[in-house]
Amino acid sequence: MKRRPPESLLKSVRAIALLPALFLVGCGTNGTLLKAQKQYRSGEFRSALSTLRGEAKKQKDSSGDAPVFRLEHGAMALTAGQKAEAAEALRAADQALTYRDQRPVVQLGREAGAMLTNLNSMAYNTSPSERVMGASLLALSFAANGELDKARSAIKLAKNRQADNFGKFQAQIERERQSLEQAVEANPRVRVQLKPGAVEGAQKTLETTAARFQPYANFSVPYSELLAGILLGSGPQPDTGRSRESFGHVLSCYPRNEHVKRAAAGSPEGMTHVILEEGVAPSLDQFRIDVPIVLNGKVVLFSAAFPSLEIHPHPAEAVLRVGEESVSASTVCEFDRIVAAEYRRKLPGTVARTVAASTLKAVLSYAAQEAAQQQDPNVARIAAIATGIYNVASAQADRRICASLPKTVRYACVKTPASGHLFVNGTKIALANEGKTRLVVARVVNGSVSSVSIGL
Repeated sequence: MKRRPPESLLKSVRAIALLPALFLVGCGTNGTLLKAQKQYRSGEFRSALSTLRGEAKKQKDSSGDAPVFRLEHGAMALTAGQKAEAAEALRAADQALTYRDQRPVVQLGREAGAMLTNLNSMAYNTSPSERVMGASLLALSFAANGELDKARSAIKLAKNRQADNFGKFQAQIERERQSLEQAVEANPRVRVQLKPGAVEGAQKTLETTAARFQPYANFSVPYSELLAGILLGSGPQPDTGRSRESFGHVLSCYPRNEHVKRAAAGSPEGMTHVILEEGVAPSLDQFRIDVPIVLNGKVVLFSAAFPSLEIHPHPAEAVLRVGEESVSASTVCEFDRIVAAEYRRKLPGTVARTVAASTLKAVLSYAAQEAAQQQDPNVARIAAIATGIYNVASAQADRRICASLPKTVRYACVKTPASGHLFVNGTKIALANEGKTRLVVARVVNGSVSSVSIGL
């Protein structure tokens, strides 16, 4: 007569069997983010905003997803023509970033728990470019709402963030490395180091895409410097010195850009700055490994999912017409280069963390089977199936990233047309009536054109 397994063991097996369902419930917010980003890439700006808005507004300053949700909310609202909503969302994003600066983001308890569930449950760390662009978009939203003084303060914040980008990024990566070491020390089972050869191959595959792009020095974001040059050098009481300095930073990346040279050398009065934001920056997909491993006669599944860099096709250059002339705008920033550099710098830590989490789950799967086998082979089979399902279901790459940034930014500095308008891909854009200098930012994604027209 077979001995009935203890009730405690049966409860444990039932709990294991429910883990995949519990995990899937926790993936809802990230699913909302990915859905909105997909709509945005299709040029469905208002639909993307509608999808993201509710979830973004639920975020608190202390929420793990607050920075990425609020930044995307603000960027999408600005593109959709909701200037007031954009300013509110981007202010909230900056609050979340400030909150993170004042409190430790990486916490041992959270990291150790994430290894057992899913790495998406860890607090999101914004990248250097996201921090800079958050302040830059905030500046743009203030300017669009007629608040030039606030816009200048925000763009100075962006410049300050740009200045300490490299150092802060290095410190962040080091904190993450130390946190992982502490989490591993807290759970000796991770030290088994189940690392199949496929992992090394996966890392090389993931690096290949990012390695195609030459980074800017010290993770510079030339687009932010361009905005600084325009906003600081135009309007009442311009800061001509800092404006030219900012244009100079752009020229250090693109020395032959005649439009930037013209903006840096000339008087801004009577000029119109045209910024064309084309296509979309890289997003993140996932690259999976599912490898059966035999441990002391027990088959367990090593399942790992790594975030992979998804480069989107280069769109046809938008056609800019000013008056009767077609104007050739020049490139000032390529976000593929920026995002790829940040991704590549973080990749070793990302792989190490993913492997550690997958190793721990595989070892725990073995332990569950071993404990169940001592009581009843039938229960052991249930445990094997349940833990296998859980390992596959919970192996989800962290795909959170601000994916609404442009792929390429081009710029033209032209004499303000007497007609009071210009055309981008045939779409008529009216220039602002106020101010002696005009700024037009046109977003072109999958054939859709959205614009912000500002008087400075």
